[in-house]
Amino acid sequence: TTARAGLGRLRTGGPAGRTIVTVKFRTGVKVSSVTGASALASTARGHGATKRSVATGAGAATYTVPNADVDAFLAAMAARPEVAAATRAHLFAPLVTPTDTDYATQQKTYLTSIAAPTGWDYGRGSASVKIAVVDTGVDVGHPDLVGKVVDQYDTVTDTTDVTDGVGHGTFVAGVAAAATNNAKGIAGVGFNSSIVAVKVADGDGFMSDIDVAEGIRKAADLGAKVINISLGSDTSDTATSSAVAYAQGKGALVVASAGNSGQEGNPKMYPAAYAGVLSVGATDAKGHRAWFSEHGTWVSMAAPGINIRGTTPRVLDPALTIWSKPNYDNGDGTSFSAPMVAGAAALLAARAPGATAAQIKAALVSTAHGYTPSYGLGKGQLDVAKAMATITPTTKPTMTLDPATSTVGEAVQASGTPKTSLNTLALYVDGNQVAGPGSDLVWRTSGYSHTPHTVELRECAPLGACAASGTTAEVTPQWAAPQISLVDGATVSGGVKVHVPSKSSALGVIVLVDGVRVAADLVGTGQDGIDEYVPEVNFSKLADGPHTLQAVICNRAGTLCDGARSPEITVTSTSLRVSTTGVSNAVFSPDGDGIKETTSMSYTLSSAQTVTARVVGRAGNLVRSVAVGPKAAGTYSFVWNGNADNGTPVAGGGTYQLRIETSDPARPGVTGLATASARIDRTAPTMPTLTGSGATFYPVVDTYKDTFNPTATLNEAARLTLTLKNSAGTTVRSISRTNVTGKTAVSWDGKNTAGALVPAGAYTYRFTATDAGGNKRTSAVQNVTVSRKKLTTFTKVYSKGGTSAYTGGGSAACGTVTHTGSTYAAGLWLKNNCARTSPEFVAAYYKFTVPGAVSYTSFKVATSGRSHSQPAEVGAGVFGTQVDAYDLTYPTKKVAVATTQTLTLGTITGPGHAPGKVVDVLVYVPNDTYGPLTDWDIQTVKLTVTYRALA
Repeated sequence: TTARAGLGRLRTGGPAGRTIVTVKFRTGVKVSSVTGASALASTARGHGATKRSVATGAGAATYTVPNADVDAFLAAMAARPEVAAATRAHLFAPLVTPTDTDYATQQKTYLTSIAAPTGWDYGRGSASVKIAVVDTGVDVGHPDLVGKVVDQYDTVTDTTDVTDGVGHGTFVAGVAAAATNNAKGIAGVGFNSSIVAVKVADGDGFMSDIDVAEGIRKAADLGAKVINISLGSDTSDTATSSAVAYAQGKGALVVASAGNSGQEGNPKMYPAAYAGVLSVGATDAKGHRAWFSEHGTWVSMAAPGINIRGTTPRVLDPALTIWSKPNYDNGDGTSFSAPMVAGAAALLAARAPGATAAQIKAALVSTAHGYTPSYGLGKGQLDVAKAMATITPTTKPTMTLDPATSTVGEAVQASGTPKTSLNTLALYVDGNQVAGPGSDLVWRTSGYSHTPHTVELRECAPLGACAASGTTAEVTPQWAAPQISLVDGATVSGGVKVHVPSKSSALGVIVLVDGVRVAADLVGTGQDGIDEYVPEVNFSKLADGPHTLQAVICNRAGTLCDGARSPEITVTSTSLRVSTTGVSNAVFSPDGDGIKETTSMSYTLSSAQTVTARVVGRAGNLVRSVAVGPKAAGTYSFVWNGNADNGTPVAGGGTYQLRIETSDPARPGVTGLATASARIDRTAPTMPTLTGSGATFYPVVDTYKDTFNPTATLNEAARLTLTLKNSAGTTVRSISRTNVTGKTAVSWDGKNTAGALVPAGAYTYRFTATDAGGNKRTSAVQNVTVSRKKLTTFTKVYSKGGTSAYTGGGSAACGTVTHTGSTYAAGLWLKNNCARTSPEFVAAYYKFTVPGAVSYTSFKVATSGRSHSQPAEVGAGVFGTQVDAYDLTYPTKKVAVATTQTLTLGTITGPGHAPGKVVDVLVYVPNDTYGPLTDWDIQTVKLTVTYRALA
């Protein structure tokens, strides 16, 4: 069985019998010179130390020192004047465990799951965009990498020899950018992107923080736009954090693996957890979190990390390599999730040249999907296509304007071609978007000043923002000045219609009185076929005396009014004072149901006046006229029942203007005006969708289904009322939400009107929606059940004999699962003598049937038995449906006594581990650290289940 525990554990020592030591020099010391100086070199030789690497960027060097001389060497170096500090090196490890099974179709599976083929339709990257692989090296002669590696450097030897003895870097390079569409091998996510191979491992495969830091700096200096680091340590250090900041300062996006110790408390891994780094976790074939993947708020996103197909060195070094097959193999780990994201980042960089690292990161993270942040993988798994469709373009399109002159009339039509395929176009004027994307690129110039304006065509991502700049031209609108029909010096009174001739439907017109726009309703309709705008000025609202009038061309909405202006004229107003004091039932429904059948407009006269009340339609047509007659000063009401002058109801609905027009018989020509609006609505809301019928809930507060939350979907704003009745038909509760629209939930906590919990049993409910006009719609009766059960915690213990395992693991070469030789009558002996470089473990699997539950809190695994060869190591796991893999207990238990004993192997949290009330448990012995044989003779396996059920 392939081992998937303890992925990427750090190598904390060094080459056989020696330790790697870091010597940090004081600021201003030239490292390359001092390390070759006789005094320092003599100190090193005196302790058997050998210079291993020089990192000028970090101001440090590394040495290998015989284990017996390490302390003396550290003291001697620390005492030297040019040395700031000498410490044991901080080492990094590849975040990977390979598999031995060759799944040829897996390549297609994971590329499809991240939408890479669709993403390539947007662009296939460019060789000018470099992905740096800071790793164990790269086999540059590999048939799928030939010609892809454009720069190479070894930080340990200070050469360009990047021969990959371990094979990890070669695999990473292939996942990121193997030659694609070349009829051989695999496809790299980065397609046409090129590779910078930076080797940071020495001849024994060890990688210190100084090596990695120098590699990151070198990658940035070589112009890498994306730097992939599929290496990690659970400890931060100054050298690598400074190097990451250096690379980011040069514009590189650093992508790093989040780590593989998913059941080890999820420690932060570095450099993934450094600020600004795009930290990548792993998902499995179903898009769930891979069981080994690190997760937490510091993880940016995820990509597939199980059974990933990659390139391996053509010649394998059996002493170092982690692969079993040359050329191509399969592997697991966040090591291979990160280069998928790095490859996608390179595609984005080619699609949007000039995009910053922060913009590329934002596009990748914002389009990832499948999780909520609380799950620990950001928003989820990589989606190359969505990221490519979202990244903000930086290219500029061609542009043609019609008319092509610099001076134009009421409209300008733009057209063009995006420089980047699949992008769309948008039209901007003076930096503000006026049209597109996805619509006609027309600028309607009404309302704009008659000065030069910058017209700009920008490229936009299909699913994202538009470029910050585009192709530009200067255009000046020209409109004929409007003309007011009133004569300069005229006398006016009450409501005065100001005729403004125009044959354009593209504009609006307002009237300024004394330089002030007097009311929003002064914007004309601008309909085709109407040869003038007729805004109305109500002089009853203004003081008597002279006033200036001026018409201004606006845009059609009346929100931009910098256009041409008419000559200013002066008129003298003498008007009656009449004002509106309110409207009752501004929305009404004259439909005969007795609810809101009329609307009422209140008005106040400041003096005795003769009153006429009128109703005018939106098109200016007279609907109703009532001669009210003479009225003394005071407040009155005009009531309209929705009928026209002929006594029949007006058809349909809509908004109408209510007008109070007054005159003074003693002063002919002196008038007054007050207006208000009312809307007829005879149509009840619709509720096409309801949810919640047939539900059962448990209003005893225990966090489980404590409330009932049915929903109704409304097509307009309304008051939504939920009415609940018991089985006898008596209303127990009525709950309303006001002025809601769309899908709306109304929550019931199981209490009656008096605030007491209702008895358990069957209830009915229905929704009633009432709109502003009083129109009602009532739903069909629905059912809900109230239960007074509550969640209770239970614990049960199950035990099975060793031989009840349903399958075993291991291979004859290094592991066996056998009853023969067991100390116990029903025992099962697990023996693992695999080589330490082998990923295999030996396991026994057990099925436990557990009670059904609302939730499972935890599963604690224990085993009784003995070891025949100490020291030994034993672990356990519980299958998790959320991650489609076994969650392993950690740490494993160490066995040092050859007697029967009980080992509590650990506890796995419950959610997602008991599908169909069956729990899968494994007990295993790994092939780790303890000599030629580690074993466990299973007498029994005990499972303690803690769960919550209704009772």
